[in-house]
Amino acid sequence: VRALRVNGEVLARPDDFTASSFHLGFPVRDFRVDNHADRSREGKPFAEQPSPRSIAETTHNMLTYVLDARKYPTVSVQSVAIEGTPHHAIVTARITLHGTSRDIKVPVSTSLNGDTLSADGHFVISQRNFGIKPYSTLGGGLRVKNVVGIEFHIVAKRMPQK
Repeated sequence: VRALRVNGEVLARPDDFTASSFHLGFPVRDFRVDNHADRSREGKPFAEQPSPRSIAETTHNMLTYVLDARKYPTVSVQSVAIEGTPHHAIVTARITLHGTSRDIKVPVSTSLNGDTLSADGHFVISQRNFGIKPYSTLGGGLRVKNVVGIEFHIVAKRMPQK
């Protein structure tokens, strides 16, 4: 699953990195499944590309039955605390997904290049911890794991001064 759009604000404090903060929103309707490049990067188990119909059905099931996008249209992530250095930070992030908020410690590496800040990291969540029942079909013959890995690369650009 790829989030195609993110909205939000980042307050980057190069003079006091741990005083930096952010609030991000990911519109659930803009989530996409089974992008060919993403599947290829995951290796051999994901090498076969599903049909357009299968992708459409998976997207529908994700938005309707798993994430309930009508009731919970946005996944939000906001900083609670930032520790460490820009290259080796531990961010306590409050993730609100499916109407439930959880604080998660996330290792993050950031870099600031002129007016561009990028952040990279990886963490896992339990769907059940957010009130989501992992999707299954065919009498349980096909099911999604409870633990889901999240990998991110987020780029923020400085807004022009008014």
